[in-house]
Amino acid sequence: TQSNSKHEHRDKQGNIQSIDFDVKFEDFRKLSGKKPEDILRFAGYADTENWVLSNITNNDWSVTNGDGQRYWNHQIKFIAKPKTGLSLEEQLSLLSDNVKPFVFQENQAFLKHRTNLVIPLADLHFGITAFEDVQDKLKEILSIIKRGFNQIVIVQLSDLLHSDQINHSQTVKATQLDDVDMPKAIHDAEKFMFTLIEAAYQNGNDLRVKYVGGNHDFDLGYMFEEMLKIKYPQVDIDVNNGYRNAFTVGKSVGLLIGHGDMGKTKLPMLFATEYPDIWSQSTYREILTGHYHKEQVEDDYGVVLHQLGTPKKTD
Repeated sequence: TQSNSKHEHRDKQGNIQSIDFDVKFEDFRKLSGKKPEDILRFAGYADTENWVLSNITNNDWSVTNGDGQRYWNHQIKFIAKPKTGLSLEEQLSLLSDNVKPFVFQENQAFLKHRTNLVIPLADLHFGITAFEDVQDKLKEILSIIKRGFNQIVIVQLSDLLHSDQINHSQTVKATQLDDVDMPKAIHDAEKFMFTLIEAAYQNGNDLRVKYVGGNHDFDLGYMFEEMLKIKYPQVDIDVNNGYRNAFTVGKSVGLLIGHGDMGKTKLPMLFATEYPDIWSQSTYREILTGHYHKEQVEDDYGVVLHQLGTPKKTD
């Protein structure tokens, strides 16, 4: 139960730091509610605020010596990485602080169009995807928008951002991802969405933005929508923390949206039971999902299931 050892690690500048410590392991082992800084401190990391823990495992095993005496061994293994990027406060300010409302010009002439446009966006994964990778896609969408429409609906099917955190890359359920530059990812997503929203507003009579959460960026995605709502107060931006949503386009098109990772096979039934008014009043019904990065379209007895692909270049 008494641990006497020397621990070495490299600091953020790459210099080897050697720390001698004498800690009663059993006392540490019995400590309830251990925090990351407790583990770091026990392992000899004095500057606990500058490290991030992952892959923590605990092992206990016994050995018996030649005299029949039994000894217990205790082991804690983890990966410690230097913190990079922004603090939590900086993450929040990156998405919300200093966002000034965008004022649209009110000289927009009423467009005499009866056609409506739905723009579904799934799995852009900014961070892995760069703005330059989807620039041609954006130009293609803008060329369609400029034809002019009565109603335009921008549908965000989530995973706009690759990671749900800034300082290190991981999904909502803490699945570890390859490290990406998340501040750049957010700015790339802003550039894409700002351009799209402003063009749609100028070329449509009624602009709406719909959103559902996904498995990669549920929390940051929600905050991103809040930021859009602050920036574009004249636009109907539906901010919610749900896994699915339904709405009507025009007078008779009913759409249900979901990221695709939750209850995908049950969505037609959920459409009819959770949104009966939209279901019953629609002469055309469609469900839009993403998640699998592959486009598929099928008819399920009265509702079209449209699983969208991704512009993410690796896929």
